[in-house]
Amino acid sequence: MTRVSGDLSVEVVPDEAGQPAEVRLCASGFRGFERLVQGTRLDNLVHLASRTCGLCSVSHQVAACRAVENALGVEVGEAASRLRELLMLGHLLSSHALSLTIQSLPDLLFPKSDVAVRNILSIYRVEEEIVRKVFSLRFLGGQMVRALGGNPVHPLAPVPGGVLRPLKEDQRLQLLEALSRAEPLLEETSQLLKMLLKRNAELAREMGGSESAFLAVRGGEGWTLTGGAVLLTGADGNAVEEVKEEELAQRLEEAPLPHTHLKRALWDGKLAFRVGPLARLAAVSSLGTPMADGELAELRGQGEWPTGRIMFAHAARMVEMIYAWERMISLLNDAALAGEEVRVPVEPAAGSGTGVVESPEGTLTYYLELGDDGRVTRLNIVSPLQCNHLPLQEDLLLEARRLAGALETEEQARNRLEMVVRAYAPCLACGVH
Repeated sequence: MTRVSGDLSVEVVPDEAGQPAEVRLCASGFRGFERLVQGTRLDNLVHLASRTCGLCSVSHQVAACRAVENALGVEVGEAASRLRELLMLGHLLSSHALSLTIQSLPDLLFPKSDVAVRNILSIYRVEEEIVRKVFSLRFLGGQMVRALGGNPVHPLAPVPGGVLRPLKEDQRLQLLEALSRAEPLLEETSQLLKMLLKRNAELAREMGGSESAFLAVRGGEGWTLTGGAVLLTGADGNAVEEVKEEELAQRLEEAPLPHTHLKRALWDGKLAFRVGPLARLAAVSSLGTPMADGELAELRGQGEWPTGRIMFAHAARMVEMIYAWERMISLLNDAALAGEEVRVPVEPAAGSGTGVVESPEGTLTYYLELGDDGRVTRLNIVSPLQCNHLPLQEDLLLEARRLAGALETEEQARNRLEMVVRAYAPCLACGVH
C-alpha cells in the first residue's frame, strides 16, 4: 500500500476457480509500547504514550491522562477541559487536512491515471494553488497545537490533572485572528471535495458497503473528542447500546491474527464495528454549529444514511474540519479561557481506569492499572485500526470480487484496492503499538 501512514500490505487469496476468496490485511512492525511503559512513573507515562504515534500524539496523550485521572478519581477543571478540547480540535483539523491532501486528493483527481501521475507532486505541478490552500488548513491546526503545547508534534500540554500551563490572552487573540481568516478557505475546500465526489459518484456508490455497527464517543446530545460514554449504533442508524467510559475496555475483545501484528477488536468478541468520521456522524443528530450542520444535512441527503460506502468518509472529514473550526472559534471567544487555573495535583496511588477519546480516525481506548506507588503495572491500548480491521478487510474483499476480470491490468485493480484503504486513512503505528 502507498500513501498510508506506515507499512501495510494486502494479500488477495484466490479460490480454486481463481476468484477472490479472502483478503488479508497485513501490518508488521510490532513495537511493544504496552510493555515499554510498565514500571514507569505517572509523570513519564504521558510522554511515553505520545511516542506511540507522531500523527496521533495528542490523542494518545489525552487518552493516557484520562486513564490516570479515572484510576485515581481526579476531576479536571473546566478551563483545562476546554484547553484539551482546543488542542484536540486543532489536531483533528491538521490530521484531516493531511489525509485529504497527501493520501486522498490524488485518488479523487486522478482515479484512473498511471501511478506516476497519481500523487501530490503531480497535483502541485498542475494546480499549485489547490495544494497550498488545503495545506494551509493543516498549518492552521498545527498552529493551535503549537500555541497550547509548545510543539506541533508531541506537545507538552496534556498532563494528569489538566494541562501544563494556561492560555495567555495575547495567544487567545492571535489564534482567533488566524481562525477568522479561514472561512473562505474552508468553503472553497468543501466545494472542491463535493465536486470531486460528484465527479466520482459511481466509485463512491460502489466502494465499500460491508455491513457493520458504528462506535463513537458521545458528548451529551452532540459530538466530542475528549472522552466520555460511547454509543454503539447499528448499521441501520438505530442506537444499540450506550456504554460508560469505565466499562468500554471490558466490552472490546482483542484477538491475534496469524498473518499480521495487528490484533482485531470486536464488540463482546463477536460483533464487527467501525470507528472514525462516518461513525461519529452516525452517532449524532446534529453537531451544534451552523456551517457544519448545513454540510452534514447535505451529506445525509445524498442517499442512504448512515453509510458504509467508504468514499463518503472523505466528505465526513470535511464536515468535521468545518465543525472543528467553528468550535475552536466558539471556545476562544470566551475571554475567561485565558489565565484560569488549569491543573489539579495528582498523588500517586493504586487504581485502575479507562480513558477513551476520539482520535482523528476513530475511538482510542486506554485501560490502565497502577500499583501502590503509582507506577504502571499494566496498560492495554485498543486503536482505531484494530476496530476497523474487519470492516476494512470485508470492504476489500467486496471490491476484489467486483474487480475480478473487470479491469484490464493488475495495476488498475491494485489502485482500486488502495483507494479503499486510503479512504479509511488507517494509522499503522497505532495499530501495531
